[in-house]
Amino acid sequence: MSKELDHILEKAKSEAKRDAVREFFIKRSRFLIKIALIIIITVVSIVAIFIVKNNRQIHYSKILHQAHLAQESKDLQQEKKLLQEIINSKKAPSSILSLASFRYADLLLQDSKNKEAIDIFNKIAKCNSCEEFTQDLAKLLAIKTWILDDNLNQDKALTKKMHKFAAQAKYLKHHINEQMALYEKSLGNLQKSYEIFNKIANAQDATNSVKVRAQTHVSDLILKIDQKSDVKN
Repeated sequence: MSKELDHILEKAKSEAKRDAVREFFIKRSRFLIKIALIIIITVVSIVAIFIVKNNRQIHYSKILHQAHLAQESKDLQQEKKLLQEIINSKKAPSSILSLASFRYADLLLQDSKNKEAIDIFNKIAKCNSCEEFTQDLAKLLAIKTWILDDNLNQDKALTKKMHKFAAQAKYLKHHINEQMALYEKSLGNLQKSYEIFNKIANAQDATNSVKVRAQTHVSDLILKIDQKSDVKN
């Protein structure tokens, strides 16, 4: 009798559990449906975003390729038109946008439109969606263009801009500092130039080529500073 009772009780517990589970899902069915819908919408949105990005990548890659073909055929007007289409678009992927911008800036430099080229370099330098190396390269090219242009390098705020770029740089920091040191040297600020070059020469994360160039300038500047000191004395 006790075995039968145990069996009845066990069956009753099992049925009670099933009823409890059924009641749980019935009471929370709306909530669970909402959760399921949110998951579905999220997955669909991610897939849609991926498709849109992929389509944009393909679309603007084609335009960039067409610009390259125009370059090879010496059709500069067509090349400029295609590059401007990418640059002026707000939908172009950052990688393609930066490539098109660098190429267009190069065309501007060939036409001696240095200020316009620098404006493009500055935009890339401030592009938060661009890779850090790309941003650093834009900063370096902007500084080089500043220095080489006799009209632009007279800007009193130039040194401050260079220091700001150097402080923000990560991958090309020492290359940017090298340009700053060369600029200070050209102005006759030998001590400032020496301090920057010496810092580069002793930087552990600087490449050997940059360090060697910096050390050469350090040696040269020591001689010039000593000569200048002897003349004063």
